[in-house]
Amino acid sequence: MKFYLKIFFALFCTIFCVVFLFRFRVIPSGGLWKSYKTVYVDKTYPQDSVLDIFSSLHIKGVLSQNHVQYPQRSKFVPVTVPLVLNGFTYSELQNMYFSDKSAEYDLYYVPNEYSNKIKLVLNKIPVECGSNIQSQYILFPFFITGLFFIILFFYSKNKKFFLSTCLPLVLFCFSVPFVYMCAISVVCMFGFFSLQTIWDRENFSLMLSRQIHIYVQLIAFIFFAFFSGASVFKLACITFLLILSLLYLVYKAQNLSYSTSFFQPLKIKKATQINWVYSINPILIVLFVIVVFIIFPGSLLFNSFEISKVSKDLYIPSPSHYTSKGFTIENYEKAVENSKKNVDILPSLADYIGAAWCIETSPYCRLPKNPEKVSRGLPQLGDSVNMPGYKEDKDTVTEYSFYNKVYNSTYISNKIHEIKRNASMTDYSAGAEKLLYSENSFVSGVWININMLNLSVKSYIFASISLILGFCLSFYVKYKRKKLRII
Repeated sequence: MKFYLKIFFALFCTIFCVVFLFRFRVIPSGGLWKSYKTVYVDKTYPQDSVLDIFSSLHIKGVLSQNHVQYPQRSKFVPVTVPLVLNGFTYSELQNMYFSDKSAEYDLYYVPNEYSNKIKLVLNKIPVECGSNIQSQYILFPFFITGLFFIILFFYSKNKKFFLSTCLPLVLFCFSVPFVYMCAISVVCMFGFFSLQTIWDRENFSLMLSRQIHIYVQLIAFIFFAFFSGASVFKLACITFLLILSLLYLVYKAQNLSYSTSFFQPLKIKKATQINWVYSINPILIVLFVIVVFIIFPGSLLFNSFEISKVSKDLYIPSPSHYTSKGFTIENYEKAVENSKKNVDILPSLADYIGAAWCIETSPYCRLPKNPEKVSRGLPQLGDSVNMPGYKEDKDTVTEYSFYNKVYNSTYISNKIHEIKRNASMTDYSAGAEKLLYSENSFVSGVWININMLNLSVKSYIFASISLILGFCLSFYVKYKRKKLRII
């Protein structure tokens, strides 16, 4: 009974892991923003004409420079001094996110649900234009990994063991199509391939404990997955669970086959008597180096904007300096700290809330000595503006609080709800505040060059480590073979 229970549990784990890997794929967003795709159009083409094209294709909710200003100007405009808040003018708050850095292109933000129609829009625009629609480059690492898997499978002598250990890695690369994760998966695949000749032999565990290269590869795999985020780390753990489940099923199926067979093969040599380099063809060593080397630069080659007619550098806003999820007062304070540390960032949602405060309270504040321009930082929590009023009460004049406003968590929360309410209105043309709000964080913006490789520093470092591990493993195998006079 226990035997069947274990088999059932292993089968359940296998099915669960496969479903989990496909169901919770980590799909890199081709867009810079979570909820929007960026479309850029040469400024010589009228904005109204572009919006008409969007409308003709029934694309709604496009964010553009033609929007309702937020925060709206005070009714007391004649006595309001031009404001520069936290380094941004009112005009910059309204327009910075809707133009590239060189002010040569207008930017439009299209909701993700209409991504499949962006091509149609761009085909109707006669001037330079483009979009950051995700191209098929994310499948390139998976394609190379799968091709290498097929070649190794052809050369493998213990195909059951190879499938059990390496097929889950291919599924993982499909679920996590990151360049560096695919590269380290290829390295691990090559490592598992080297163990096929000692599998299911006496002293296998002892021989496995001596294979330092396997532990280095697995540690690197877990390390990369851990620093790639919780979702990637979960998928990595699920992948290892799938490998263990498949190995258990293969082992039990093999034993069951032996027990019901008239002839039981006996492996004469122990695992400690076999060197794993025997299982590796010299051609595979060269192929392994080529595959590991080609994944990274090959992905960079394909990592470009799918529809781009711009040959020169083009800098557009991209989200950066995320706080934790949610619009809590702690996250607001973190956003304020980020704005102080990074002078080159674009406005964050905190800047728009601060601007709303300054505009609302400016009629009740003293005018500065130099009324041409006021430059100030973001308001501090606890700041307040009070203006007394006077009324006649019978024979006396009494003072009362005519205007009283405090910059605190309640005020910030009210402004967030105001932005949320405006963003949910279908007939309201929201601006950059809706774009920032859609990130569910007090996120800031930075200029990025869309013609440059859109990979993070982490991707470069991890992919480089994978390359180094791959070269070290290949040289180690070559050294072993030479030492044993195999070649």
